[in-house]
Amino acid sequence: MKKFAIALAGVALLALTGCATEDEFDPTTMAVQDGVDAYDGGDYGKALAVLRPHADAGDAKAQLQLGYMYARGQGVTQDLDEALKLYQASAERGNAEAMNAIGYRYQYGTGVKADIKQAMHWYCAAARQGEPRAMNNLAKMLDDGKQLKKDQAQAVELWRVAAMTGHAPAQYNLGLAYLNGKVGSVDERQAQVWFSRAADQKFQPAQQLMDQFAQKHQLATLGEDDLAFNPLITMNYEPRVCKGIE
Repeated sequence: MKKFAIALAGVALLALTGCATEDEFDPTTMAVQDGVDAYDGGDYGKALAVLRPHADAGDAKAQLQLGYMYARGQGVTQDLDEALKLYQASAERGNAEAMNAIGYRYQYGTGVKADIKQAMHWYCAAARQGEPRAMNNLAKMLDDGKQLKKDQAQAVELWRVAAMTGHAPAQYNLGLAYLNGKVGSVDERQAQVWFSRAADQKFQPAQQLMDQFAQKHQLATLGEDDLAFNPLITMNYEPRVCKGIE
């Protein structure tokens, strides 16, 4: 079967849902979420007004979101240095998504000198906390072999763990691995299982591939077990590539 020549999905800033914890109903947490919701809705002025005071007060989630705004020039003048400062402040408070954002900056040299050791430090710190974005980024590095020694088996393992948390880009990338025979032989049914999961989250590349399967009348019948996922799979998980990296 001819392999699909489709690029791997990169970092996507998707929010994972889970059971409510006590502090989800804390007024500060709810206010920060209002700011995030405003950002997601494209109201950057409101997002800035809501998030800035909480970021200044040391709220890690607000610092991360404000960092994204400075990195992208959304509602503020783009300032990569300020974005990095906010990511670092958030990471110091234990925010794994912020650690991933720092790792990404060092991997690609965005506003800093590219430094693969620093990228690995931050990606691994995030992955040890179960951050699927970091696992997806590590997997891409292992898969393409440009910055790390190529290891497709490890890449697939990372994609599978991240995908099982519900992370759509990792689900898509795992689907590609099955489709292109990176998990042994080509397995179109398993590819569709993972593309379907990502497509259900409106991840456009996965939706396009599912449309292609439908047009060719090659859609598999998927059951509930196929579409289940386990958000707790990352507990106590350490990627093999991170062993020995502080």
